Amino acid sequence: CVSENVCEKHLAFLFTVLRDAKEDPVRGNIMIAMGDLCFRFPNLLEPYTTYIYARLKDESISVRKNTLMVLSHLILNDMIKVRGKVSCIAECMEDDDDSIRDLAGLFFTELSKRGSNTIYNFLPDTLNSLSKDLESSQKFERIAKFLLSFISNEKQIKSISEKLYSRINECEETRILSAMVFCLKNLYKKTQIKGNASGTSEVATEKSKLEKNIIELEKKIELHS
Repeated sequence: CVSENVCEKHLAFLFTVLRDAKEDPVRGNIMIAMGDLCFRFPNLLEPYTTYIYARLKDESISVRKNTLMVLSHLILNDMIKVRGKVSCIAECMEDDDDSIRDLAGLFFTELSKRGSNTIYNFLPDTLNSLSKDLESSQKFERIAKFLLSFISNEKQIKSISEKLYSRINECEETRILSAMVFCLKNLYKKTQIKGNASGTSEVATEKSKLEKNIIELEKKIELHS
């Protein structure tokens, strides 16, 4: 049993070993221990959250898998909050290992069951981060399509569309612009379905605005190509 004082005294050293240890089992076992420490001493571990997420990019499959399982358990059980680094978990859906890809997809599926706002709240930031971090447009589009599949509420569609558009209005990088256009087109398809079902003028107006924004961004992409 580790006391809080002992944990606080040696925590920095433990994370140094987690980062620098050459043996995969050492890093993997430390990561499992981090799950227990986060549960017992959440305030002590909170400043080190970034270093835990960093192991999702570890060269070892077993370490990446352990990290994903620990983070999933902590987040889904409200032991740590979903923060901006959730895009790192989303990237795991394109991991080389099948089991890691499946675990990442399951994480978001389970997270979506906690309420319609759960994924909606972090989605704009996550998509924005992914558009910058992922060099492969195919990987981005597969992840974005999966995450956007959890969004169906009209107000959420409108809000996310506006947030994505406002964030890239001044962007000049073609790759990021193309990524956001993909997202906006995906959301536009949702407004088409909603519009056909409801037939309200409000939905029609939103469709028109979204279509206008997409056309504007596509022209911007052509100018920078």
